[in-house]
Parts: sequence; C-alpha cells; structure tokens
Amino acid sequence: YMVLDNDYSIEENADFTPEQLLFSTSAHEFMHSLQFGYDGEEPAEWLWEATATWFQDELFNNINDANLELESVFKSPDTCLLAYGGEERLEDEYHWYGLLIFIRHLSENYGHEAVRLLWENAILLNSFTAIETTFRSLGTDLESELRDYALALLIRGFEEGADYPTVRLEGATNFSDIFVPTDGVGQIAVDFIEIEADGNIIIRLNTENQLVPVAAGYRDGQLSVFTSDDNVLSVESSQFDHLYLLVLNNEKARNEIECSFMQYTVNVYNGGDGLEPDWVLDAPNFLPPEVE
Repeated sequence: YMVLDNDYSIEENADFTPEQLLFSTSAHEFMHSLQFGYDGEEPAEWLWEATATWFQDELFNNINDANLELESVFKSPDTCLLAYGGEERLEDEYHWYGLLIFIRHLSENYGHEAVRLLWENAILLNSFTAIETTFRSLGTDLESELRDYALALLIRGFEEGADYPTVRLEGATNFSDIFVPTDGVGQIAVDFIEIEADGNIIIRLNTENQLVPVAAGYRDGQLSVFTSDDNVLSVESSQFDHLYLLVLNNEKARNEIECSFMQYTVNVYNGGDGLEPDWVLDAPNFLPPEVE
C-alpha cells in the first residue's frame, strides 16, 4: 500500500497545486509498485527512480513538475550514470531522478513498449546486462544510444525540449590551447567542449581510456555530426555557427561506489580535409550552451 501526504501544502510548492502534486506523486510511487512486481531486487537504483519520474511526467503530461529534476543532468552531463549526485558537486543533486531524460530518449525513439521490455529483461538480468539486452532487441546498442542521447542533450532534441535547460559546457578551446577538463568525464556520461577555431581543423582527443570523440556543428536549425574510428576528427569549422566536441565515456561502472572520472586532453590544429558529416539532425530547440 501507499501512504500519501494529506495536504501537499501549496505554500511549500508554489508552482503547483496540491492536487497536481498528489497526482504526480501517486503516479511515481505506483510505478515503484509495478517495478517490485517485476524485480524487487534490481540493483541499478538509478533505473528505479528514472523510470518512476519518467512515468509521472508521461501519465500527467501537463503538470511537468518532473522537469525540475532535469537540471541535475543538463548541468552535469559528465556525472557517472550510476551516481545519485549531490556529493561531489551540487549541480547533480538528485541525478537518479533527472535521468528520466534517458528513459524519455528510449520511449520517444522506440515507444512505451521499450520501457516495459527493459523491466521485463530486468526480471532475470541485472543493470547493464538488462539494458544492453533491451537495446539489442531494438536493433541498436548501448554505445550508439549513448551517442544519440548525448546529441539530444546538446540540441534539446526531445518532444518538449524547448522547455528543457541548456546543457553545460565543460569549456572551450582553440589553436593556442591544450584543453584540460576540470575533472574529466564519468562513466556512461559525456563532456561538451566548444571548438573556437576557424577553417579546416583537426581535433585530437588524447586519452588512455575508453573515450570516444564526436564532433557536432550547428547552423540554421541543423546539427551536422562527425564520427571517427580513432581519436582524430577533421572538420571545416567555418561552415558552422557553433562547433562542439563531445567526449563520450562508454565504460560501465559496476556500482555507484566505483564511479570515477576519466582524464583526457584535447588539441586543435590547422589542416585536414574537412570531411562531410556522417549525418545531419534537425535541431529546432537548440540554444548555445555556456560554461556555468
């Protein structure tokens, strides 16, 4: 059974009525009840809260109190997927709940059935094994979905993305700098770096870890995406109003305690062939992110 507050005091939650908070909370906790019916011992704790927060927003689509949790992801996109947040940095507090956006990426691209399939797989499988099995059933894989999810964060590429925060930049770099991040990038997470250099350029990611570079250039409502089989990307930067390097960490932490940041540096040089993009995305919700 569920025990619910008897007033949901509007004085404490001025942006929402008590009735709205009652509906939203009931949906969230009811989803937890359903999850226990599938697997009461699923160890991926973030998955519990991310799915329940996604459900409250999906069921009561016009309340949108769940949007308050999104800051924890958009303002700290390099936080390890498994981390609850709020311990090493204030920006990612309640990170598990903000990860509703990861579940929303899944549901908007593959339907509600994909979320149910994930929990069906969790009956016999745990954590990333359940997630990767789900993605294989959908004809994709974790690395591809992490990349596409990171691009969606950059351009706010969601159905209600115009109402979402802009993602935080880790920093900016050009020809004269060797870019060094503040603290690296966590597992199953991403850093965003703006490249402020004109002309044919080469972007080199220097790392000893399992990090993957992706370049993304924005102009006129579209995002051009460049990928690489090594750690080097060649781009004609002057064709874009904004150019970003995404540093993706595909390594899976076994549990929250073992979350850590991986280090890297970035160099930008003159030269290269200015290759064509691998694909282009519509980006009507894009706003330039900033260092905060």
